[in-house]
Amino acid sequence: MSFSAMSGLKRVDLSKNKLEGSIPSDFLSAVDTNSFEKLDLSSNLLSGTLELPSFLSGIPISNMDFSDNKFSGISAELCGNDCAMVLCAPTTFSSSGRQPSSTEYCEHCPTAVFWGTTTCPGVSPTPSPIDPLSESMSEVDILKSIYNSCGGEDWFNSENWMSSESICDWYGVTCSPFQDSIQTLVLSDNNLVNEVPTEIFQLPNLETL
Repeated sequence: MSFSAMSGLKRVDLSKNKLEGSIPSDFLSAVDTNSFEKLDLSSNLLSGTLELPSFLSGIPISNMDFSDNKFSGISAELCGNDCAMVLCAPTTFSSSGRQPSSTEYCEHCPTAVFWGTTTCPGVSPTPSPIDPLSESMSEVDILKSIYNSCGGEDWFNSENWMSSESICDWYGVTCSPFQDSIQTLVLSDNNLVNEVPTEIFQLPNLETL
């Protein structure tokens, strides 16, 4: 079906189906490209060389999604100066199936066979580094976790711990001079038990432990 007689269409979303073959030469030939908003043919079984009729050239490529199909190529007319802005080439991928921006690129993926792959089959993703500042736990919550996990009730010295006093006044804690952020945490010879919780690594300014 090419929808060639439907001039009033503004959005076409046929994603996540099992459409096969190539895109018809008269596909959406009657639509007004000035008002057309979105074309999504992603996650189907479309194959061959991806090429669009010339009358659809007025639609920005950013408004069209052809990712996760079985395209073996892209026409030069559709590619323009950079095919990756349309679809990532074979052996590369991105979560959107195309180059995210002019400064971000499709990533290498040796198992990506077709144009527009959004995952890297058979390759485990690299875990993103943890940004301590993006975590929801506050520094006081981290200290409370240490206290509860390491038997704080039986510490030799737990002055001000779990109190409403500033954490900078809790025993063993020294804060940086310009902000109330933990710089040093020294609890040696203080009867700590069990394992120190991993949340301690989320203290953003800790220098001495």
